[in-house]
Amino acid sequence: MARALKQWKADVFFSPDAYLSLRSSVPSLPVMHDVNFERFPQYFRPNHRWHYKRFWPRYAAHAAKIATVSEFSKSEIVHFYGVSPQKVSVVGNGVHQGAWLPLSAEDQKAFRAAHTQGRPYFFYLGHWYPRKNLVALVKAWEIYRASFSDGALLVLAGRDSGDYAALHAAIEASPFREDIVLPGAVPQKDARRWMGSALAMVYVSMYEGFGLPMLEAMSAEVPVLAAQATALPEVAREAACWVDPHDIHSMAEGMQRLAGEAAYRKGLIEKGKRRLSDFTWDAVAEKVSELLNEIHENNEVSAKR
Repeated sequence: MARALKQWKADVFFSPDAYLSLRSSVPSLPVMHDVNFERFPQYFRPNHRWHYKRFWPRYAAHAAKIATVSEFSKSEIVHFYGVSPQKVSVVGNGVHQGAWLPLSAEDQKAFRAAHTQGRPYFFYLGHWYPRKNLVALVKAWEIYRASFSDGALLVLAGRDSGDYAALHAAIEASPFREDIVLPGAVPQKDARRWMGSALAMVYVSMYEGFGLPMLEAMSAEVPVLAAQATALPEVAREAACWVDPHDIHSMAEGMQRLAGEAAYRKGLIEKGKRRLSDFTWDAVAEKVSELLNEIHENNEVSAKR
């Protein structure tokens, strides 16, 4: 990479996924989305953990500036890597709203008829990592399901990390196993239909630097049930049903409210639509552009001294 930057006579190197050349003198701007491996190292394979622990502190020190997606992630980067808060800028995140357009009532009914026997469901979309708290989600949903004889199903979509044996065990041991649907890693066109037909999207992760699936649900006009933890409240604010990720009864109560209160669901949807206006890619691009220009100008000034 250092050779390529020299060959191209780069003014600034922008890395949307944090990786840098430590041998290049070209000033750099990495985007560090989160540092979950610092909080939960036990959930990472030894070789991955070693790589992150060795290189990310060096990337943080080497960078001219660091961009991140939330104030929470900024505080984590400052805490773990000892960089100045002035070095880290929050640029936010965007959502491709056109990819998550809401479905009509007729389309929702047809999709449910084809995939869930016409029944409503709570929907999770994302990787299956232990920090996503999916075992607790299953246990909370079981409490909910025991209280509502015709209750909603639980759909867990996404890519299996292969390291989450506890989740597989919880699913297989569930007394309501037949009501847990596992569609796997669904492509975008199918994810939109799964999301758009859900009773609610559930996101009870223990650690997130941002929480993009919440915005995707808001784009699809689906209410959100989320963990009051890390960056999630900062992103969704009043546009989510907040629950304690450490308390399965809190999560079950949230599900019960979403299932039983149509006016509450509608209110969350409206708040979500308003919240989306704060997360556009144009706004993110403008902030990143300002940082790149600032780095370039500072570098030119230093070169002239």
